[in-house]
Amino acid sequence: MLITSRRYRYNIMLPFSSQKSLTSRGWLKISAKLLCLIVSANTYAVTQQSFTLPITLEYDSNPRFYITNEQPVRRYSLAPEYSFRVTQGIDEWFATAGLHLEKSSDQTINQDRTDPSLKIGWTHNYETGQFAVTAFLQNQSTRISEFTDSGLVEFSDNGLVSGDNTRKTRALSFEWLNDLNERTSLTVNSNVNTTIFEGPVTGLIGYRNELFNAALNYKLSEKMATVTQLFISQYTPDDVNSVSSRTTGFNLGFRWSINESFNMSLNAGTNETINNDQSKSRFKNWQATFNMNYITLFTSSSLFLSRNQSPGATGSINENNQLEASWTYNLSEEDNFSLTYRWIENLTLSNIETKSLTTKYVHEINLSWGVVFSATHKTRDDILTRSSSNSVMASIIYNLPEF
Repeated sequence: MLITSRRYRYNIMLPFSSQKSLTSRGWLKISAKLLCLIVSANTYAVTQQSFTLPITLEYDSNPRFYITNEQPVRRYSLAPEYSFRVTQGIDEWFATAGLHLEKSSDQTINQDRTDPSLKIGWTHNYETGQFAVTAFLQNQSTRISEFTDSGLVEFSDNGLVSGDNTRKTRALSFEWLNDLNERTSLTVNSNVNTTIFEGPVTGLIGYRNELFNAALNYKLSEKMATVTQLFISQYTPDDVNSVSSRTTGFNLGFRWSINESFNMSLNAGTNETINNDQSKSRFKNWQATFNMNYITLFTSSSLFLSRNQSPGATGSINENNQLEASWTYNLSEEDNFSLTYRWIENLTLSNIETKSLTTKYVHEINLSWGVVFSATHKTRDDILTRSSSNSVMASIIYNLPEF
């Protein structure tokens, strides 16, 4: 690992704007000036950097999930990503910037894309805890995001169209962790998420979601802890015909490290949503998550189950059931093979179900180069229709881990 120590001196003025939302250029200006703030005069800092460049060829048999007359497409993509981390005493600053460049063999099916992403943050550690601030932005094709989040693809039963448009996510989060005593700790975090959709035909509804939650953690032993969580969220869709809502709820749960190889966690609770309409209609629901991980010398396995309510692009809260199971086998120090299965049921939209099964092989040629081969089968089911898609992908990856 190459570590460099340097001395910097800067005088900075941060940009402020009266606009309600920042443009991508505004975010980049803030991130650049935030990085300049990382080191004050007469103080040393440890700097770490990394760079990754995947080059990918992908074939998709039915990207728009047509029921008949499937139309395949080939995609060629570059996805450079640069990470920067500075540690200065009890403070740490970090930034990760990426750009997904994609060319399509058929513009009528899959548009060319240029999707940036940026994550910047600051963590301050002190004797009994830490405080963190993180800002995030990402542009992503709705072909990917909405298949996962809602099951909406090119055409859906309720007339909403996602297709290959763009989802733009902007988020700002704060987190505070404090140890109250040897056994008890308090975690408080807040998140503001703004999502908009752009494209020739989207039909999807942007929204703003504000979330606050507090969790009290209590250690029963070195291996087991309980969690009590309270949360409140405000969902505001960007549509005059949709209704905003407020959700409050609580969870009770535990974390259990059975041994070095096996751990699990379980959380469950109830919530109530109040719509901001004339009748102030109320809906009660429940949520739960279960997570299990098992690691051996050559394999790693995980299982995730959840029932949750999350912000949706349909002008309302989505209620989802989800299952994800993965298994990885290390063939050698340079090779591994993995299987991942995902199932999501959207109970809000006519019980739409999406499923995917992915097989992946990864080979590390050396510290700087590697290759990845994968194949994925996806299906989408609702009350009336069923459609599917098959894709294969090959990537060569250049990696500069630290410089």
